[in-house]
Amino acid sequence: GGNINIETSNFQMSNNAQLDISNNRDGNPGEVNINANTVSLNTSVIDAGSTLENAGDVNIKASDAVSLTDSQIFTSVLLGNARGGNILIDAQSLVMTDNSTIGGSKFKLSESQNSAGSAGNINIKTNDFVTLDNNSNISASGFSGAGGNILIDTKKFSLQNGSQVVNDVRGDKPAASLPINATESVEVIGFANLLN
Repeated sequence: GGNINIETSNFQMSNNAQLDISNNRDGNPGEVNINANTVSLNTSVIDAGSTLENAGDVNIKASDAVSLTDSQIFTSVLLGNARGGNILIDAQSLVMTDNSTIGGSKFKLSESQNSAGSAGNINIKTNDFVTLDNNSNISASGFSGAGGNILIDTKKFSLQNGSQVVNDVRGDKPAASLPINATESVEVIGFANLLN
């Protein structure tokens, strides 16, 4: 598939909007590249996932804030030996609230499925803070393959009220790393979890 490249001052998605380059057949999806001052998703989806082939990557670069409210960014893959897509967010800050998800996991449809593909890597870099609140999650789990690495670099990291950062692996596949480099503070509040 082809790439979607967006360069603008303020990028907004709302009211069940979808930016979809997912692939349900043969062939790899392209990439989603967004370069803006601010990026805001409200009840919206960016989907670069795949059923059989490698998923696409999502790269978001913002000179100011990135926010997700009840929204999802997916680069997951379902079947075969394909890998989940990588996700990069480079911004001043990142806030995820109200069941928002950033995910590049490797799934399986049945217990008998044996596939070697890995989850994609998730790399989040912000100058100020990363906050996950109200059951939001970042996931690079390997449900039928190796987990993806999750790297978070920021000043202040906050995980609140049922939110999770997870890249666990089920079965005998290799685990992945989950470094959180927060130079000022890390807080975990209200049944939130870091799972590796």
